[in-house]
Amino acid sequence: MSIIAVQFQSKKTPGEFSGREYNYFSNVELSVGDIIIAPTAKGQSAVRVCRVNVADSEISDHVRPYMQTITEIVRPDEPREGSMHTAVMKQWSLTSNQSGFTAPELLKYYLRGNIHEDSRKAFEDGHLVDTSSIRKVEDCGTHKLVYTRNTAYTVRPEDVDPGYEEAFPGAYERLAMIARKEAACENA
Repeated sequence: MSIIAVQFQSKKTPGEFSGREYNYFSNVELSVGDIIIAPTAKGQSAVRVCRVNVADSEISDHVRPYMQTITEIVRPDEPREGSMHTAVMKQWSLTSNQSGFTAPELLKYYLRGNIHEDSRKAFEDGHLVDTSSIRKVEDCGTHKLVYTRNTAYTVRPEDVDPGYEEAFPGAYERLAMIARKEAACENA
């Protein structure tokens, strides 16, 4: 196993990789300049390999326990299964970025719950996750698909967190309200 250094893709300028270097273990052979998908604490992200065969002595003892491992080469431009990851969310609830001072048009909603059947295999079944912001909600009759930046989560009315449902009745039905808000923002 080797150690590599990567830089993340700029959020403001896609295709540009800059900033601080982050280290990963790697079980696959990589070269400087390779652009791959790497696991992060918030999912997966495109990175560019900027150094290979990083010396073990360069890695701080407090960083080593947090380093993740690249186990396969997945290039961002390779077609991936439907280009959208899938998962089932159970014990789910809604959260938002409401601070008390957030204008209604800037309000974003997120799912929080226990992830299951994660197509990326990034999380074990039952792992508690907070998603990125909800972009779209699609009603499929027996369930709804909640789309975030890169994942379509299946949610069902029977899987709402009971404590959340007690505090805020009708959570499953309120997803339609979020879908209308997001559609209105897209069309504005």
